[in-house]
Amino acid sequence: MYKYLETTLGNTARRLWDDYKSTYNQKYLELVSAGANPYNFVNTVSNLITASDPNTGSIYQQKEAMRKLEQIKLNDWRKIVPFLTEFIHYATKSQNTYNKEVMNKLLLKLPGPLGIEIQEIGRIFIEKGGTNQTNNIITLSYYIMQHLEKKCNEVYIERQMKSNYEFCGKIYTAQQYGNPEQCGCNRKIKYKKNYYQEKTKQSNKNYKPRKKIFIRRSYAKRPFLNKERHVRRFNKDRQYKDTITCYACGQIGHISTKCPNKHNLHNKQTALINNTQMDLINITENVSDTESIYSIVSTIETESDEENLEEEPEDLVEALTQFKGFNLENEYMDLGESSRTTLECIHDFIRNRGNDDKPCYNCYLYPHITLRAQCKKCLKEICKMCFIKINPLEKWEQDNQNIKRINLYKAENMILRKSIGLIEERVELIEKDSSINYKRYWYIFVRDIWWKNIKQT
Repeated sequence: MYKYLETTLGNTARRLWDDYKSTYNQKYLELVSAGANPYNFVNTVSNLITASDPNTGSIYQQKEAMRKLEQIKLNDWRKIVPFLTEFIHYATKSQNTYNKEVMNKLLLKLPGPLGIEIQEIGRIFIEKGGTNQTNNIITLSYYIMQHLEKKCNEVYIERQMKSNYEFCGKIYTAQQYGNPEQCGCNRKIKYKKNYYQEKTKQSNKNYKPRKKIFIRRSYAKRPFLNKERHVRRFNKDRQYKDTITCYACGQIGHISTKCPNKHNLHNKQTALINNTQMDLINITENVSDTESIYSIVSTIETESDEENLEEEPEDLVEALTQFKGFNLENEYMDLGESSRTTLECIHDFIRNRGNDDKPCYNCYLYPHITLRAQCKKCLKEICKMCFIKINPLEKWEQDNQNIKRINLYKAENMILRKSIGLIEERVELIEKDSSINYKRYWYIFVRDIWWKNIKQT
């Protein structure tokens, strides 16, 4: 089978496949032992060319889409349309269009009092359902847009009526007496009184009026910029009241343009590390190299934390027991087959059972039905090679022997049933013949008895 499939490959793909067989001979033999299924050959070739497994690639994309759904936020109602389109894109990519939890997340991300109003209506819409009882994330977003259209029409009507309320100034209304603050169309208009003030001469004799300079468009350009008029200079001899601090390094006495450390981009970080009064503790050997989080710990804080732990150990144990079963990765693993089955299922496999279209959950190969086993509880399927790695070889052979015995018993049972059917047919024929020749047989029987009696006498 594989030799025939190799002829369908091109020149470069054929050379790549021959190189794979020579370098990874053991994997090639495992693939051949799984059975003559073309899916295995196509998956391995695509993995060699694209460096991505088609079985696991979709699950990884679904996880990434679920993470992006958690990160999306809406702070301004003017961006509601791109927000909904992006949310629908990631929901369909993660295959959660009909998931009610994702629909409730969409309602919770709507901000403000308007979002609270839409949440109450949207939850009723999710529970009752539409006309066809097929609510999903797209119908919910369409329902939200319809509600927003109604709100926009109400605001438009209010504005239109507000502009037409000018006719109230021509209608006489009842007056209110005794109230100092009158409101409405007939309120009193207060006019400002302009008092005459004499101009006073300035007492400062050293006052010199500044010459006004009007900035033109030509001055704003670089070749026509006048530095004496538009740029403030820094004089070293002058004593300024406010202290000058550098924007780059934070030191006093110079500007960022004249900073000696302006080319050092990490000057603030180095200053922080040099000024810290903490001891840097080496990481122990127990911590793996793949840890992504490292921290700077002081000895004073660790001693105080140890004292607090010795005082109240029971509260910490209770808190840890409450959060023992929580795991963030399991929240994103609820895609397709649930993660609970993979973690909690104690597999009970049945040999020679399963579907040819379903791959092995461990190696993603498509084995033959005789080299396949299926779990009773979670309905996951495994090939013989992966089963041998997990379980001992004796179980598989014992089950095969039992299956052979059962097949023999079934064959013997079929033979016995056929023989019983033939015997019954013969009995029926004999009964028919006996009913026809009953008188003749009875006459012969009576004659023989009479002759025996005569001989005895």
